[in-house]
Amino acid sequence: MPDIKVDDGCIIHVEVEGPDNAPVLMLSNSLGTNLHMWDDQVAPWTKHFRLVRYDRRGHGKSSVPKGAYTMERLGRDVVGVLDALNIAKINWCGLSMGGMVGQWLGANAANRIDKLILSNTACFFPDKAIWEGRLKLVREKGLEGIVDANMERWFTKDFRAADDGEDTRHVRRHQSRRLCRLRRSDPRHGSSPALGEDHRAHFGDRRAARCGPRDRP
Repeated sequence: MPDIKVDDGCIIHVEVEGPDNAPVLMLSNSLGTNLHMWDDQVAPWTKHFRLVRYDRRGHGKSSVPKGAYTMERLGRDVVGVLDALNIAKINWCGLSMGGMVGQWLGANAANRIDKLILSNTACFFPDKAIWEGRLKLVREKGLEGIVDANMERWFTKDFRAADDGEDTRHVRRHQSRRLCRLRRSDPRHGSSPALGEDHRAHFGDRRAARCGPRDRP
């Protein structure tokens, strides 16, 4: 699969699967994960879509240039990937930080977007305390210090109990490695100024799609 050099020289690792003539669905994962987060979705989704997955800079097999990384920079990486693949327009599914990148694309590269799916994300974090707390924990206890808490946030108790352990062990092992690479990308040990950017100016009406009884606007 292609490794694509974007405009500042960073190499972005990309995997493309599915029918050549199908609509393109591009997936963007959460902070500290790589494109394999979507492995279980590949088989069913490639029945309907040309699937594009990538490792964000600082993650997986992509380059780890010195930080700091802004949301504009992360968005321009996506545009560079699309240009290199000769893809004019995509459907975008972004989870968490991937949803924040999607918001930048929607505001600044709308001509490249058909449908925009923003999952479990936000346009602004007014309270930075949660991120500062996680950074402090990483500095004091290392990257392994945040893995257990992330497992509890990402997977329900019933899932963790029913799982044979292989999936969750895989996440623990690879999350630690990916976060380690991200940490080296920024002198503040994993802090990404992109997480603190305010996108409300572009999404002022704050419309939201609600998908379940416990979802909140």
